[in-house]
Amino acid sequence: MRHKLILTLLILGIGLSSVGLLLGLATSQAQAVIAAPINITTGGEIWQSPTVSPTLVSILGPGEGVVGQPYTFTATVEPVSTTLPLTYTWQASGQTPVTHTGGLTDTVSFSWDMTGTQLVTVTASNISDSVSDSHVITITAPTYKFYLPTVFKNYSFVETGKIIFVSNRDGNDEIYSMNVDGSAVARLTNNGSEDLSPDWSPDGSKIAFDSDRSGEDEIYVMNADGSNQTQVTTMTHCYSPQWSPDGSRIAFYTRQDNNNIIYTMNPDGSGLTMVTDPAMSGYDPYWSPDGLKIAFYSTRTTAGIYVVNADGTNQTLLLASSDIVYFAWSPDGTRLALSKTVPPTYNFDIFIYDINTGITTRLTNTQSNHNSVDWSPEGHHLIFNSNLDDVSNFEIYTMTSYGTEIMDISNNPAADAEPDWTR
Repeated sequence: MRHKLILTLLILGIGLSSVGLLLGLATSQAQAVIAAPINITTGGEIWQSPTVSPTLVSILGPGEGVVGQPYTFTATVEPVSTTLPLTYTWQASGQTPVTHTGGLTDTVSFSWDMTGTQLVTVTASNISDSVSDSHVITITAPTYKFYLPTVFKNYSFVETGKIIFVSNRDGNDEIYSMNVDGSAVARLTNNGSEDLSPDWSPDGSKIAFDSDRSGEDEIYVMNADGSNQTQVTTMTHCYSPQWSPDGSRIAFYTRQDNNNIIYTMNPDGSGLTMVTDPAMSGYDPYWSPDGLKIAFYSTRTTAGIYVVNADGTNQTLLLASSDIVYFAWSPDGTRLALSKTVPPTYNFDIFIYDINTGITTRLTNTQSNHNSVDWSPEGHHLIFNSNLDDVSNFEIYTMTSYGTEIMDISNNPAADAEPDWTR
C-alpha cells in the first residue's frame, strides 16, 4: 500500500520533499521550510498554502544601564506558524537603524554615551503584514566615584590646572585665580572698578577680561599673574572676550545703537573684524575647538544658538531655544553645555546638548541657579557658579560631565562667579 501511495503522488507531480512531509518523514530542515508558502500542482491546478501574518512582536531587554556599556535586546514574533522569512528593523535613540532578516527571534545590541531615557523599537514584517513593539531603558552615569584632581587608569589625562573667576570678596568685582581644588587663591586685579568675564589664553599665559575702569566697558589683556594690564579696545560697551583656540584672535561683542555686534581682533586690539550683522544682535561668542567657527546666542528672528564662520560667512541656526542663559562648546566639538531656565520655577539648571544626535540631557535637577557653565580642558568635567548650598551666595562648583560629584571649590561667604579653567 505504501509503495502504491508514493507512486500515485509521483504521478500527481508532487516532489519527494512533499512526500516526506505528507508521510511525517521530513527532517528538521524540512520542518523549518514549512513556514514558507508551498505550491503544489495537481492535475494542472496550483494550490498555495495560506500565508500566516505576525500578530505580535515582543522586546526583551534591560530597563536600566550605564553609559558606554552594550546592552542586548531580543525580539520574539508570534504565532510560531508565522510565514518566514521575517525582516526586523531596529531603531534606538541616537543610533543608526539596524535591519536583520531571519526567523521567529532576533537580537541586537546598542550602547549610549549620554545619560537619559532611551527608546528602543523594532518592527517585524513578512510578505503579508508587520507588527511593532517598543522598550525603554534608562541610562545613568557609572556608579564609581572620583574626585578632583582625577587620574583614570588606562587614560592619559589628569584634570589639573588653574581656574580664574570673579569675586567681590574684597569689596568689588575683581579677578582671582586658584588651583582646581580651591587652594592657592590669588587676587589678580585690584581697583575700584568692575573686572569681569575673564578668559584664559590657550597656553595659560594671558587673560582677557572686560572692565569699566576707564569709565567705559572695554576689553583688557593681562599676564597670568595679573601684571601688564592693557586696554585693547576703544569702542565702548565691549564684553565677553574669548580667545581663539590657537591664541591668535580674541572674539567679543559690543553694544552699539541698541544692537549687539560680534567682532574678532588680534590680542593687541589690531585687525578688528566684524563677524555678525548688527541686525542679528548676537552676543556671548564661543569659538569652535578647531577655531573655524564662532557660536553665539541671539534672540532675534528665531531665538537660539547660531554658528558662523570666523570670517562672518555662512551663519546657521544650531539650536533653537529661548531658555538658554549660558552655553559652552565641548573641547571635542561634539556637545554644548547649557544653562537653561526651567519652568515652573524658572531656575537655571545644566544640560548637555549632543550636536550629532540633537538629544538634550538634563544633568542637574534642583531649585538653585547654575550659571556660567564651562568645560574643563579635557572635557571630562564642567565648572560653573551656583547658589546650591546657600540661596544667598554663589560659589564655584565642579562636577563630572555626567552630572555626578558636584563639589564646591571656592567656599567663601562672598559671591564667586564666571569661572574659566586652563591646563
